[in-house]
This record gives sequence, structure tokens and C-alpha cells, in this order.
Amino acid sequence: METLSENPFVSVVAGVMLSEGKLFLARRLGGDMHGYWELPGGKVEEGEVPKESLQRELREELGIDVEVGDLVGRSEHEIPGKRIRLAAYRVFPRSTDFVLSAHSEFEWVEPENWGAYRLAPADLPLLDTVRDMIHEE
Repeated sequence: METLSENPFVSVVAGVMLSEGKLFLARRLGGDMHGYWELPGGKVEEGEVPKESLQRELREELGIDVEVGDLVGRSEHEIPGKRIRLAAYRVFPRSTDFVLSAHSEFEWVEPENWGAYRLAPADLPLLDTVRDMIHEE
């Protein structure tokens, strides 16, 4: 029988978009994370570097082009049958004309309201850093 510790990590990337003291969150549509609010992004495909993967994922999922900035933080999380290694980067959208394909909705959310959202577990360890970023702007 396979145990979680035998499963290799899946590398994923997420984008941290900030505007006027708010964080962009999108509600996942379908899959293991259906209904969870998350920092948008996705799996790093073979042969991709993380920043390129994040640009591709945000183009596919949100219909936007972004400039990818610095690494915000990393986290690791396990779900049944899968181990996730997440790298989150600051992203700067070139437009905010979002076209959702992997999400049902999105919102710009102030830090004091994050607790009202069922957030993706892999994103939770990054929130203190993101909150500090907002307060420094």
C-alpha cells in the first residue's frame, strides 16, 4: 500500500496580486479544491521554470498577462494521494479584464476579511507575509 510520504511532490505556483490594500482571491471551480478561495496559479509543467509557468497559468485561468516579480514565499501541503510544493510570486497584471475559466468568481479582499473565506490550505502559511506586504505599500 502506498503512503503519502512515498508520493513525490507536485510543484505548483501561485500569484499574489495586490491593489489598494486588497488581495485578489479566486474561487476554484471543480477538482479537489472546488469551492476553495485561492491565490490563482497551477502546476509547473515539465521543462518550465516557475515564473513562466505562472504566466501561462494566469493567462489560461484568468485571461490576463502578468509581469512576475519576486518570490513571496513557499509552502508544502498534503492532500489525499498528493503532496504539493507551492511557490508564490508577486504578480503585476497588465490588465484586469479577467475571463474566468477555472474559477467561478473572484474578489479583491482586505486582510481583515480573509477569515470569512474558505482558503486553500497551501495558501494559508503565506498570508502573514502577504499582510506585511500590504501594510508596507
